[in-house]
Amino acid sequence: MYRSRFCCISRGLLNTVQLKEIPVCRNVRCIQHLVTTGRYHIQNQSLKCQTSLIHSDTTLYAKGKNKPKKASGTMMEDEEISEFVDIASYKEKLDKIVNKLKQDYMEQIVLRTDTGSFEKLPVPTKDGTFPLNQIASIIRKSPSLIVINLNQSLGYVPDVMQSLQKSGMNINPQQDGPTTIFINIPMVSREHREKLAKNAKTLLNQSKEKMSKEYSSFTRQLKKDLAADKKSKIDKRLLHEKTVSLDKATEMMKAKQKELLDN
Repeated sequence: MYRSRFCCISRGLLNTVQLKEIPVCRNVRCIQHLVTTGRYHIQNQSLKCQTSLIHSDTTLYAKGKNKPKKASGTMMEDEEISEFVDIASYKEKLDKIVNKLKQDYMEQIVLRTDTGSFEKLPVPTKDGTFPLNQIASIIRKSPSLIVINLNQSLGYVPDVMQSLQKSGMNINPQQDGPTTIFINIPMVSREHREKLAKNAKTLLNQSKEKMSKEYSSFTRQLKKDLAADKKSKIDKRLLHEKTVSLDKATEMMKAKQKELLDN
């Protein structure tokens, strides 16, 4: 038995097939049969078309199109997850990373560098991490030249050089003698702005790596014998907190880049 391609089957529930006639199975008495079988045959064309339909109350959804999304499930609350991992400490560490990035953007990724940009620059050493002004004197010799003297901290010169180079300030420190470092302040040009904007992205990536390390550290703290479904929910919550912090950091970077490039 054949029906026109403008029959009720093709008119609203299936895409119109560009053939003159659509052969219909003799068992087809209603749309329910089509839903149940999930297929129809086109004879004389050696063509079988498989169709997957989803029935939800009175609505039919084609596969992959307008299909209702499954509920993602509820997120574990702090009180519940705290039985297995220190969620408060985890969030505090992520917040610390975001705040450090914010501070770096305010003090280091600036158009007009002055002595204040160097004073709180963290310098990691074998004895710990110190702000630069604690281990060196910082003097502005001229509008375009800053001198850093480490007479009292000779052993930290290589550490200071490395910190300056990685600061993101778009500077090229030069060592002069065993204890002195000269820094020529770059002019505020378009090139300088673009390099600072690029360095803002670099600092964001460094923060992202720190967040990933914290995430990995806390997931390793979970007991190996913990039920798989429980472990999955905890991991989902930890990943969510990391994503939230990364989104904040990314927005900060975009704002800093806009500030640098639009002014």
